[in-house]
Amino acid sequence: MRARLAQHFLVNEEVQRRIGSLSRALPGELIFEIGCGPGNLTHWLVERPVIALEKDPKLVQRAKQRFSLNPLVSVISGDIRQIDLSYYADRKGSLQIVGDLPYYASHQIVLKLLEQREWIASLILVFQREVAERLAAVPGARETGRLTVQWRRWFDTRIDCVLAPHDFCPTPKVHSAVLWGKRRAEVLYDVPNELVFDQMVKIFFRHRRKSIRKGMKLSGIDNVKFSNDSSLDDFPWDKRPEELKDQEWRRLAVAFAAFHEETTSQED
Repeated sequence: MRARLAQHFLVNEEVQRRIGSLSRALPGELIFEIGCGPGNLTHWLVERPVIALEKDPKLVQRAKQRFSLNPLVSVISGDIRQIDLSYYADRKGSLQIVGDLPYYASHQIVLKLLEQREWIASLILVFQREVAERLAAVPGARETGRLTVQWRRWFDTRIDCVLAPHDFCPTPKVHSAVLWGKRRAEVLYDVPNELVFDQMVKIFFRHRRKSIRKGMKLSGIDNVKFSNDSSLDDFPWDKRPEELKDQEWRRLAVAFAAFHEETTSQED
């Protein structure tokens, strides 16, 4: 195991073949593979051009040697968290993202993919099971978290299968899952200010076991002002964050954006 990078490689050939089949069924003119390692999964993706990204210099060399005679595969060195996907995409929505992701960096990688979503058509990613369930969760599910709310607006994703520890080498202590999906043709719901929305969601999930009303109070937010907002008439303040429906998040986002704009103008 690469102790420094803490990577567990998918070695179950049946699952690798399954991911290859999913890849062929999903859109994307160019496959961008995150963490290709020695190229075991890459082997099943080469019916389309593949950019295979790997961070470990030794594995970069192994993968380059393995695919040196295959013109469809380009192995590059780097960290997805510092990669600009627009450099590799011919146009917006042209990339298919595939990867067996390192557990330690999965959260950061998800945020990076969200930032660069416009270049992505579809994705197939192997996560720790807990993370995959969070991303695929629907409103009301106990797995719903901050990432769920942000991810769900832009991607429609499903869990394809759950993987046992022995499907990897070295063997991890947890189960994993294959998550696949597409970027939505249109965002699930618009918000006036993306930055304010992200901060709002973070605030409420910081108190995820509390009601929205209680979470606002604990965060020092003026409940009375929001309660008097006519756009929030009949809002379910006693729901917990994971219980909110998509359009309820949208209503909160509109109110918070207006509150932020008013507060900023007063400070100026």
